[in-house]
Amino acid sequence: MRGGAAWLMLRHDLHRRWLALAGLALVIVLGGGVTLGALVLAQRTDRVWAEYVDDARVADLVVNPSLSTLGIGRTLVGLPQVLEAHRSSLFLAGVVPKELAGFQALTVGALNDGTDPWAQVLGSPDGRFTAGDRPVVTEGRVPSGRREVFVALGYRERLERDLGRPVRVGSTIPVAFFSPLTADMSLGASTDDVIAPIAVEHLRVSGFGRLPDDVLPDRSFPNERLVVSGDVARRYSCRGDLRADMSRQQAYHNVFPAGCSRLYDYYALRLRRGARDAGAVRAAFADAAQRLSADIPADLRSEASYYYVPQNRADLDRAVARTTRPTVVTLLAFAAIAALATVVVFVLTLTRMLARDEPTRLTMRALGASRATQTRLALSAPLLAVAGGTVGALAAAAAVSRLGPVGSVGDLVPEPVISAPAAVLVPAGIGLIAALLLVVVTLNWSAAKVGGTKATRPGPHGTVRRITSLRRTGRPPLTEGVRAGLSRRAGGGAIAGIGCAVAMVVVIGAAVFDANLVALSDSPARYGWPWDVAVITGAGYGDTNVEAARTELAGHAGVRDFGFYGLDASVRVAGGPVATLIGFRGSPAPALPILSGRMARRHGEAVLGTTTADELGVAVGAHVRVASDGATFGDGATVDVVGIAVLPTIGAFGAGRSGLGVGAYVRSGARPDAGEVSLTGIRLRPGVDRRVFAAQLPLRRVRWDTNGGPPVTHTASLRPPEIATADSLRAAPATLGVALGIALLVGLTLVTALSIHDRRRDLAIMRAVGFDDRALRATVAWQSLTIVAIGIVVGVPIGMLAGRVAWRAFAGALGIVPSADVPVLLVAGLALGIAALTLAAAAIPARIAARVRPASELHGA
Repeated sequence: MRGGAAWLMLRHDLHRRWLALAGLALVIVLGGGVTLGALVLAQRTDRVWAEYVDDARVADLVVNPSLSTLGIGRTLVGLPQVLEAHRSSLFLAGVVPKELAGFQALTVGALNDGTDPWAQVLGSPDGRFTAGDRPVVTEGRVPSGRREVFVALGYRERLERDLGRPVRVGSTIPVAFFSPLTADMSLGASTDDVIAPIAVEHLRVSGFGRLPDDVLPDRSFPNERLVVSGDVARRYSCRGDLRADMSRQQAYHNVFPAGCSRLYDYYALRLRRGARDAGAVRAAFADAAQRLSADIPADLRSEASYYYVPQNRADLDRAVARTTRPTVVTLLAFAAIAALATVVVFVLTLTRMLARDEPTRLTMRALGASRATQTRLALSAPLLAVAGGTVGALAAAAAVSRLGPVGSVGDLVPEPVISAPAAVLVPAGIGLIAALLLVVVTLNWSAAKVGGTKATRPGPHGTVRRITSLRRTGRPPLTEGVRAGLSRRAGGGAIAGIGCAVAMVVVIGAAVFDANLVALSDSPARYGWPWDVAVITGAGYGDTNVEAARTELAGHAGVRDFGFYGLDASVRVAGGPVATLIGFRGSPAPALPILSGRMARRHGEAVLGTTTADELGVAVGAHVRVASDGATFGDGATVDVVGIAVLPTIGAFGAGRSGLGVGAYVRSGARPDAGEVSLTGIRLRPGVDRRVFAAQLPLRRVRWDTNGGPPVTHTASLRPPEIATADSLRAAPATLGVALGIALLVGLTLVTALSIHDRRRDLAIMRAVGFDDRALRATVAWQSLTIVAIGIVVGVPIGMLAGRVAWRAFAGALGIVPSADVPVLLVAGLALGIAALTLAAAAIPARIAARVRPASELHGA
């Protein structure tokens, strides 16, 4: 066979099959786009935190020594393990929408009746937020000029509400700075006293954004943060030293000199690589604290001390990894499933196309074309579809990349951007193309081998006899449609059924996974939140007036029970730092989900999170040593680990906290003490609305804090960052299912349309023996439903099992009880919906079938 004739036949073939080839390319675009897009989202989600840490120069360790003096500052900054150090301060300050004269009426009592002006006003005298720990800027820039302020996104709405006007970059806001001594009740201040500010600074807004430790959502405390520029911070951040011979008044005025508004100092430290575990820093801090404590006046030592409150970047790295890992693994699994489904649907469609082209191959063979020539010419058209579909898949993946990174780490990318990482797309694209090429070559080579030397067409007589006999059954469209759906020649059979089954597994599995994700998000008890209302005092560092709270709650008709708990990030369990929830004598054990063992109910018992237990090498039944800088455990105590549980996401402000997989709950025999209790957990009676209950608590609730500050009341669960991130993943299973469902419908439509062309003689005979348009359309509909029925029967049970397995793996990675429910009604609804869509997709091939005319098709038969 001459080359010119062969290529002429190829051109004719492309012209004849352009619609089928376009459909084949669309299958690749949809399935390949989901595959590559999921891989890109997984890569962006996995790497964005590390990239941000390097770019923003996030510190390895941040230490709050609680008692801020020049001596402890010199110790921390001068440690040999420290490469670079910056200090920032938390000020007693806030935005008050009044002129200076209006502050004459501002009292401590007024601050506690819902008009609280305080915000978390931070500032660094030596450039912490510009040289390192740079915020994520969503608008404007960091406060690098003079008299500037940077506004956290979590504060913007309330700030605008309080000021009664929009706040934009360039706006000026009044920030009032107060002396901590004027509001310190231990120095005689009263809730009726007037508070006068040191000064009111009118600061220009330089920008909006998030600080590094805002990346993982923490709703324990209002995220109402302002970062003032260095010149403002230097004006109000002042320190002194202590001497043992000072009086109480002298000590306070030396630590908080006149004009000082600083409450606490935070030291951001970049450590040498070998010291990144911060163990040496903690040891050096303990030595310095012991030495410097001798200078604290004796009558202050019971209420003032150097207290190691760390924020270890390594812990934050692990927390981010724990938060993102389930999402990344799930996206990778979605990519693998999407790739498999794409290949299967591609095989299904291409097989039918090759079956239709069998007469052409037989003709080429009869003209002397070799098997290699047949394969080479037959490859050209599918290769064009593969090339065009791959380009479209890459474009789809780039479009999908704007959705990532997924979850809370997505906040690190202020604006959606298109990402096409070569490290992901090149190998994944090559792998997808290689798989499709292998399919194309294998199927075409096999088809060329099967072709004989004589083209044959089935005669009409057998078909006439079969259809005539079908008419006597009374249901010929059903019977003929089922036969066509099961017939290999008609494009159904095993390959079509397998394609539908794979797609059904994906759709049903995604539905089961998503349903369990929704159930988890809507069930606080499953992620470790056991209370209806929680009240935190002293920013989580104690200061609960236990008697006032007990008097308030003991006689309340709506209260089922309540308990007092401590939040301590300085606890060391088996030598390792563990954020710990402490239960005191007389308080009920919180109803935490137990993964193994039982709940700690007696003095000296503890439960741990799964990750914490693994990292410490501790199992149920172990006896471990517990110590802390607080007074609860004294010099240390031995406790029994009786269970592995899901801990609530909670902790003190600016410190580590427990959560999914991490932390401990330790039962203490000590009575609840104001200095140790910082959380009051309340469970309500059935039918009592938690929001109404909290709103009706009298204003003397502010007396629960021994310092007179307003407690933070939570009437909703504190959701872990992992749950918030998982919520953002909820669209992924649905998106995957929809995209692959469309790809399946496209494939089925093509298969059915091609089979109609292949069966035109049969359809013409049906028309000749009495089938009308309605009967022919019904035959095609039953053919499509037969193929889908195979997919439903095989794919639904496997999809339900796959969804359960995927969810149990996901839940295990989160550190929660890995139970999985199967939403039977949802699965049934999806199966029926897919069947309905199949009927809709069969409408076009059915119309083609109805237009078949016996005269043209049977001429010469």
